[in-house]
Amino acid sequence: MRAQMTMVTRSVSTHCPKFQGYKQQKTQENKCGPIIRNNLINKMIKIMCAIWNSQTSYNPQHTSRFDRYKNAA
Repeated sequence: MRAQMTMVTRSVSTHCPKFQGYKQQKTQENKCGPIIRNNLINKMIKIMCAIWNSQTSYNPQHTSRFDRYKNAA
């Protein structure tokens, strides 16, 4: 499973702008590759669990309620 998640994050960090930006941000903060990859895996697991729990399809424009609260303040 871990190897599959690594392959998913490699693909997502190449093809998805949201994850590309996150990877670039962490690279500029001088984080090492395995830590960045682990962070991306954790983000993917969080998204998959949210999709599973809500029984809805993936929406790339979705913003979490916590991000909305941060932007409102």
